[in-house]
Amino acid sequence: MDTPGSSRGKRRRPQHGPDVENIHFLGPLPVLHYRLPRGLMAIGISASVGLEIIKIDAATAAMLVGVFAIFNGVGRPIFGVLTDKLSPRNAALISFVLILVSSLGMLTAGPGSVMLYTLCFIGFWLVLGGWLAIAPTATTIFFGVKNYAKNYGLVFFAYGIGAILAASSRDRRRTLSGPSPTHSTPRLA
Repeated sequence: MDTPGSSRGKRRRPQHGPDVENIHFLGPLPVLHYRLPRGLMAIGISASVGLEIIKIDAATAAMLVGVFAIFNGVGRPIFGVLTDKLSPRNAALISFVLILVSSLGMLTAGPGSVMLYTLCFIGFWLVLGGWLAIAPTATTIFFGVKNYAKNYGLVFFAYGIGAILAASSRDRRRTLSGPSPTHSTPRLA
């Protein structure tokens, strides 16, 4: 007879750490390698896009970066709820749709498109903040609860590497192509 808390008779997921031979280990890598640096680049170029493409003044650009930062923080609980209610996979899909819509919106933005610029960059910042809610749950699902701290440490380390890659890639592109970040907008999606 099973007692409360007994695992006898219950099917359990294997609880293991990252294992490069396990296909589950590869699941988060495309997101961390491809999507994350683009989100960080969007944050890094927010003021430049406002100044150079939308043609707003420096004070407005600085104020809007503050507004965007608020939405970055708001994205965490929003995507936390979405992750809990729908699953990390579905929350990630929603984030990708928001990135795509924001990127397509920025393709049409030009001088004076302040509202469009504001809404698109709110979307970028919201999603990037949201990944700080999606990643911990996805880590648990991919790797189990055993060694969670070590596993999430590896995921967060990949986040840091993505930040370094984003900054160096953005700087290299600006050096090669000049000051306008227009070329980066379609690549954000």
